[in-house]
Amino acid sequence: MNETLNFVVNGNSYPINFPTVGDYYAIEASKQSLSLGFYNSLSESSVLSAYNATDMIDIEATLTILCPQLIKDLKCESFKKLGIKDYLMIKQAYIEQFVPWWKSIQELLNPKKNDEK
Repeated sequence: MNETLNFVVNGNSYPINFPTVGDYYAIEASKQSLSLGFYNSLSESSVLSAYNATDMIDIEATLTILCPQLIKDLKCESFKKLGIKDYLMIKQAYIEQFVPWWKSIQELLNPKKNDEK
C-alpha cells in the first residue's frame, strides 16, 4: 500500500499522506460539525438530496484535513461556496483516486477475520 496518494484534480497534483490517528478522528469530528450534528440522520436517510449532502460533507471533511492545499487553491472563499460543476470535478477525482486508497486504510483498521479455512 502506498503511504502517499498523489491526488490529481484539474491538472494539479496534491500529495495526501497516510493519516495519523488525530487526522482520522478529526475527519470524523468535522463531519459532525459540518452537518450541524445531523450527519448520522443524513447518512441513514433514503432521500437522494441527503445522500448528496453526505458525499459533500465527506469530501470537504476529508480534504480539509488531509489535503489543505487543495482547499486553499479553490477559487472561492470556502468549499461551501464551491460551484456544483467544480464540486463534481473534485468528487470524480475523489471517487476514482481517493476512495480506493482510503478503503485500503479501512481494511488495515478493520481486518477481515479468517475464521474458516
